[in-house]
Amino acid sequence: MGVPTYVVDAGEGPPVVLIHGYGDTADGWRRVVPGLLDRHRVIAIDVPPFGRSGDPRTRRLIDFYKPFFPELLERLEVERATVIGHSLGGAIALHLTIERPELVERLGLGAPARLGKAPPVW
Repeated sequence: MGVPTYVVDAGEGPPVVLIHGYGDTADGWRRVVPGLLDRHRVIAIDVPPFGRSGDPRTRRLIDFYKPFFPELLERLEVERATVIGHSLGGAIALHLTIERPELVERLGLGAPARLGKAPPVW
């Protein structure tokens, strides 16, 4: 992945990956996680360069995220997951679903950022 990444990985069952919005952290999901833990493996990360994760030092974050998330899922040994994204996380989740649909069981979008004809500018 090329950048230190803070990952919270807890619970057992079908995996759910939570991707936060711009400037937020995995902590933003703290009220969501308890309701999922009974039946799911819950994975929330500090999306680089936010929170406790490193800075990928790239001009366009969306270009960094394209290979980053498939590699992250591979390293976490996740074959398919429900992916839920908020704001920037929604844009990332949508791009992951379009580019690598075999990795996404279900997609949940909360106020996804910058939907349109062009990818987000991040």
